[in-house]
Amino acid sequence: MLFDEISTKNSAQQVMEEVVSLVEEEGFSAGEKIPSEKELMEYLDFGRSTIREALHALVAIGVLESRPGKGYFVRQYHKIPLYSNEFLARIMNDDSFFDLMESRKIMERSIFMIAAERATDEDIEKIESSLAQLKKALEAGRDNITDLTTDVHFAIARATHNQILVGLLEQLSPIIAEKIEGTSIPPQDDYDTHRKLVEGVKSGDPNKAEDAILNHLEQMKERYLDHLQEETQNGYQEDSPNVN
Repeated sequence: MLFDEISTKNSAQQVMEEVVSLVEEEGFSAGEKIPSEKELMEYLDFGRSTIREALHALVAIGVLESRPGKGYFVRQYHKIPLYSNEFLARIMNDDSFFDLMESRKIMERSIFMIAAERATDEDIEKIESSLAQLKKALEAGRDNITDLTTDVHFAIARATHNQILVGLLEQLSPIIAEKIEGTSIPPQDDYDTHRKLVEGVKSGDPNKAEDAILNHLEQMKERYLDHLQEETQNGYQEDSPNVN
């Protein structure tokens, strides 16, 4: 079973590399449709499940965009460092990355929409208090305010009055903290983002709250991928021969 899982992962990684190379060699531009799953199966000689896993991974990291009923289109192609496939390898070998992104999106999307509907005046006061602590730390010149941003998320989660959701967030938070460790988030940007999250919940409009958290999660994913890419590029440059 373990060998099968490793083989599947390696195959999906290979397909990712082949698709990236295909896009580069054929000169696909942003917004242009790539070959269909069936065409890729024939061209690359892999099964549908492997092709689909690779395409979903490329969607998750912002290279492709999936349009239901239409196929896959080039999105942010520049995010992939074409000088090395190590970046793709690291993404595919990060077992929790895709699961974490998906799980957090599902969970916090629900939390924010429910909180916007259920938050009492007392809940809003506590949420605003957590944001005030964040602002105080920012004004004091703290370089890292991640622990306080987490407090904002928990204050919003408690406003759902659903202990299961709060408990799920408690379980997921340490994994999130570990995953974003090393990413550079300017404190002012971090504060501004969480102020928007609070405003979304305070609006009482579930749609506004949903937009706020989805934008935040997209930004976090981009920062993580940029950090991972930077690490990969630095490693590539260190391993390259010095030609002067």
